[in-house]
Amino acid sequence: MAIDTLCADLADWAPPAASVDAVVLVFVHLRPALRTLVHQRLARALVPGGWLLIEAFHPEQLGRPSGGPKEADMLFTHELLRADFAGLLDEVVAWQGEVQLDEGPGHQGAGVVTRWLGRPPT
Repeated sequence: MAIDTLCADLADWAPPAASVDAVVLVFVHLRPALRTLVHQRLARALVPGGWLLIEAFHPEQLGRPSGGPKEADMLFTHELLRADFAGLLDEVVAWQGEVQLDEGPGHQGAGVVTRWLGRPPT
């Protein structure tokens, strides 16, 4: 297996269409206008049969000391992700609930996350 990495500004970078097998977004919390644009660009970058995986904080995370954005519009629900990827990806798995975080200082203890897995329609 080969893994290529790239450091880029998501506001400006648009990957080529059908150029990657998988996209993994772990706690990538963006403002709504940028989030939708980035999600759509990344969905279009998937090859047929590719996968897009997201783990992000859920709105129920607000007020918890275990991390995440303090602005509700930067938190994810399944409904939000379904809207962002409508017509681009089919939902395969959607889960939201409480997990135990142990990600270093500032990200310890109970947290509420949204997990979502999608792929291009066949």
